[in-house]
Amino acid sequence: MSAQPPSHSHRRRRHSSSRQPQSVSTGFGNAGSASTPWTFSRFQSAAASAFVLVIAMIWGGRTPVGQMALVVGALALSASWLVGLWRRSAPVWIPAPGLGLGLAGGLVLLLQILPLPASWLTVISPAQAEVLPLWSAESGARLGLAAWNCISFAPGETRSSLVIYGACLAVFATTVQGLRTSDDVFRLLRLAAGISLGMAAFGVLQYATANRKFYWIFENPDLSTTYYATGSFFNRNHFAQFVVLGIGPAIAWLAMQFKHRERTGREALPPAASPLPLALLGSALAIGVLAVLLSLSRAGTVSMLIAVVVASVGLIRCGWIPIRTGLALAAVTGVVCGVFSLTSSELLGSRFALLDENGRYAIWQTNLAVAERFPWFGTGAGTHVDAHYLELEPRSDGREFVHAESSLLEVASETGLAGASIGAVALLTCLWWCAVVLRRGESEARAAACGILASLLATAAHAAVDFVWHTPACLLMVVLLAAAACRLYTLTALPLRNRPCERPLSRRWTLAAAPLLLMAGGFMVHQLLPAVQAAPPWTQYLAATFHGPEGELSEVEAQELWRQRLRLAHRAARTNRLHPRSQETVATFYLRLFDLKQAAAGRSHTFSRLRTACEGSDFTSAAEVRDWVAEQAGPNARLLDLTWQTTLGAVRTAPLRGEAYLTLAQLAFLHDPSGALKADLLNQALAVRPNDGRVRFFLGREALLAGDMPLALEHWKIAFRGGEARQREIAELLAGQFPAQFFLDEFQPDEPALRVLAEVFEQKRRGSERDRILEVAAERAAELARAATTAIVETHWLHAVEARRQLGDQDLLESALREALESCPQNFRFHRLLGELLLQREDFDGAAEELQWCATRQTDNAQVRALAAAALKNSYRQPAGETERPIRLTSGPPGAAPE
Repeated sequence: MSAQPPSHSHRRRRHSSSRQPQSVSTGFGNAGSASTPWTFSRFQSAAASAFVLVIAMIWGGRTPVGQMALVVGALALSASWLVGLWRRSAPVWIPAPGLGLGLAGGLVLLLQILPLPASWLTVISPAQAEVLPLWSAESGARLGLAAWNCISFAPGETRSSLVIYGACLAVFATTVQGLRTSDDVFRLLRLAAGISLGMAAFGVLQYATANRKFYWIFENPDLSTTYYATGSFFNRNHFAQFVVLGIGPAIAWLAMQFKHRERTGREALPPAASPLPLALLGSALAIGVLAVLLSLSRAGTVSMLIAVVVASVGLIRCGWIPIRTGLALAAVTGVVCGVFSLTSSELLGSRFALLDENGRYAIWQTNLAVAERFPWFGTGAGTHVDAHYLELEPRSDGREFVHAESSLLEVASETGLAGASIGAVALLTCLWWCAVVLRRGESEARAAACGILASLLATAAHAAVDFVWHTPACLLMVVLLAAAACRLYTLTALPLRNRPCERPLSRRWTLAAAPLLLMAGGFMVHQLLPAVQAAPPWTQYLAATFHGPEGELSEVEAQELWRQRLRLAHRAARTNRLHPRSQETVATFYLRLFDLKQAAAGRSHTFSRLRTACEGSDFTSAAEVRDWVAEQAGPNARLLDLTWQTTLGAVRTAPLRGEAYLTLAQLAFLHDPSGALKADLLNQALAVRPNDGRVRFFLGREALLAGDMPLALEHWKIAFRGGEARQREIAELLAGQFPAQFFLDEFQPDEPALRVLAEVFEQKRRGSERDRILEVAAERAAELARAATTAIVETHWLHAVEARRQLGDQDLLESALREALESCPQNFRFHRLLGELLLQREDFDGAAEELQWCATRQTDNAQVRALAAAALKNSYRQPAGETERPIRLTSGPPGAAPE
């Protein structure tokens, strides 16, 4: 990327006296100087790019190991820079205009974890008092829960976020210091484009030869490399974003290569301008486009198009690409997209047709509501997994939103106006740097700025609809692009203002910075080390829980699996005491272990019975309760104390954990037989999880035990909208006492809930009530099917047909099947069910037509072939005209007509 400027030489001469960017020294020696220290400046671009590649290969940096690698790499780059400064006799500092904004963002995160006076919190975060009422009440003091004194609702997570943020800020600063001249910037952009397109090639190769495993070696039970390209990332959107971030610089690189060849004409071409690099780079770009398409990422595809269009238009306006070349680039992109669309149109179409299949709109609205409730400094970086429950409406799918599905909205909800403003200004500053370079920079610098601008606009568009910036590999790529833009800006703007591009720096600063770096590095590593150590046992626990042995297990095998899960969860919780989920998991294991040990010791009092007996007794003090429990449980009572202390530790770490308060409420009888502590804990659970199904079900059951049925119904109506698990619990609790019409009137069940109710009434042996539910379910499903316009119409008809089949009315079942086939004429199940029904009703001609259609579609299905043969044989025996031929429903081959 070092060709002579193709045009605009009058602009260059205008400021020739004040601008000499190519000869700028940063204190590490001039470009190409043999005296340049090897420690940092000479290989900084390669080191930073290799660092990003390593993070990308470790699952994009999303795991604790990847985050630790990020911190260690950032510390290594910083140490290398300090060594380089020390080795120079006259070290210098390169101005980095964006560093002040970065430090301001770090101060926001630091402010979130600092203990603040209550008067400050009342102004900064006034909603905390209503979210954490227990922490300022007398009951909270009895539990050792002092008034919450910081902005963040999860200080441990916010400290980890501060560590990651600080590492990225260090990478930005050291990268800027290592870019001595514009040639260094171009080299960095070439390397960034290379690792991005290299990841694209790896992703395409892994997809083409997929065996479900990442790197063909590592297996993830929840993910597969078979269905879409994902590279080394667990999330295909992050893979697509990583590739897109390199497309802008790659297009600028390609434009410069073209200009090299155009300038040399018939002269001997230098190696850099030979046809081979052009062909390789063009092929790599095509592979990058293909990789984004194969990821089936909708936002990734759109951001890729933004990058291509912005880079092409910018390079055309700067004179680096003729219009015909830009059109050719657009044509190549269009051809790749067109070929992919022809081969995978159904997949691509279905992905874009279901834009909200993951509830993105709901979680976006939730984050906006959280940001409005905590407007100034948010709820704390890293708190989204718990904080979004404060405003999330009940969801039937039971999905947990680990992220906001939008980096911009998550920044707004977690850091408030302070963090969002700093982030917006930082992004606009990067765009401003590119704009200044495009207007006043050298020709090559303008080309590079076009590539940077294209990628920054593309990543901003993608971040608006996905959480791509929370992936360290993608964030580091943005940091490198921002550093390149910053250095191009200083090389362009500072000489125009007669200001130096570097400033002398005393070596004493190096001596002062070294111990500071050691202390900061120690803090950062210490903060992340527990998560790294706890990751293996916690991952093994999740695998044993959700991907355990299939099939029926013997009692011995089930007990051994349970004990294995207990050991793994306990090890993870003991290693990382700042992980509330593992603490809560171990607490539930303790309660289960208490019941098992009670049964093994021959004691009849389970935890539930102990609790019921104590809450219904006349104990006047906690000491009396504990003495009686000690008599009934013996040494097993210590498990109840362990449960209490473990759960209390989880609450102190993350006070928004609603289920932890429920566990404490169940154990409250050991510490307060009057019930006041239990009531305060339940109110606290409701404050942090107002629409959570489990919390509402628990509160409804407590209200029922207190004899307040209207209040119980109020809680259960909200819990009923929380998914199948809560619906089944409520139905099993009430189906024996109330008729079907009660559920229809009070809970207004949707189609899936009606099926759950039908199953529960059948289990309760209330057949007439079950039939009433099935009738409503069949009608509801048919109505939804008639109104649906997408692929879900088939699902609705399946539910309607299944309900009619269970009701046993053959006329209504046949009518539903025929109407379903009018909407879904190629559905095999509908044809087979109709054929079997007609065969049962001795309509052999109709049965033969339907079953033969099925037999031609599944030629290896012996059962279907036998049914079709039986129907066809009986249809020949019927006298002509005895059975009216049914109306033809499909375009499939009919059954053979009798001669």
